[in-house]
Amino acid sequence: MRTNAGAWAGLTCLLLAAGLPFQKADAMPSEMRSPPFEIPFDGPGRLLMVASRGPDRPQNYLLLVATRNGTAALPLESPSTAEWLSPSELIASRSAPGHPGEIVRLDREGHARDVLSTADLAYPRPAPDRRQVSVAHFVDTPERKGIGATEIRALDRDFTLTKSFSYRDLPTLSGVVVWSPDAKQLAVDLRSDEDEGRVRPRLGILVLENAVVRRLYDSAQDRERDESGVIPIFWTSKGLYARSQRGVLRCDPTGEGCTVVYDPGNNRRVLDGTPLGGDEVLLLIQDLQADPLEARAKEIHRLNLNTGKGGLFYRLPADAFASGIDWIGGD
Repeated sequence: MRTNAGAWAGLTCLLLAAGLPFQKADAMPSEMRSPPFEIPFDGPGRLLMVASRGPDRPQNYLLLVATRNGTAALPLESPSTAEWLSPSELIASRSAPGHPGEIVRLDREGHARDVLSTADLAYPRPAPDRRQVSVAHFVDTPERKGIGATEIRALDRDFTLTKSFSYRDLPTLSGVVVWSPDAKQLAVDLRSDEDEGRVRPRLGILVLENAVVRRLYDSAQDRERDESGVIPIFWTSKGLYARSQRGVLRCDPTGEGCTVVYDPGNNRRVLDGTPLGGDEVLLLIQDLQADPLEARAKEIHRLNLNTGKGGLFYRLPADAFASGIDWIGGD
């Protein structure tokens, strides 16, 4: 799942700090809970949201699933991220205080089928083929604290490690990963201090076969850098889509730059997004006018990528926020 560099840094801290002491899979509640609010999503497919209520860095994250039949809260405790693997299955991570926790494979009712990892891994991002997944591997050593590597693991082979790209290989890799449609490349967020000593996110393409990283330019005009930095959000056959303070950008993966396709409005910043199938996407939008320091999203916008027309789809209730969103087709 799914802003400028500072906001992403805030979200990362928020995810790592959030969560109650996690329960083992066999101790999770057996029944779905009543949702704290209804998402007016009438389908098709299933919309997944990582939601929370209350002040910044809360301890009450939950997973909501919205369909044409209404909204339900899944029973997984303390989720930090989640994405669909199929219409009947999803993968999620949840955190214990101070460090990343479990990665769990769930059925669509939120009950654990398999605990894939119990420590040090987070942010699972399934490939389009749903046979492999990228994860961030966290380390805590005198040499480095934080993300030590981006790993590729086989979902169809017991979560076996197949590739690992450490900070020594990619010293600026931050852990933000978006898969290409053919699952052969990753769009990555490269944290660069090349701009007057300020660290800003930049786009790179990691070719999995040979571990070569190509730096992408942020702007089609004179190959200039985007002042606020650029972070990938999803990749379709129409292009690689990213977010910056300018809004939603469509970027050319071959390196010809990025152009703005949607501006969410004054004091609004894109946090995450998910394709809905066809040409439409849903976007999580921060409302900086309401709280410039809030790292979570307050609104959902709906956008047609072909026409560039979009606008507010749903504003969450007063004390509710979202930090991730994903969609999948099917019943």
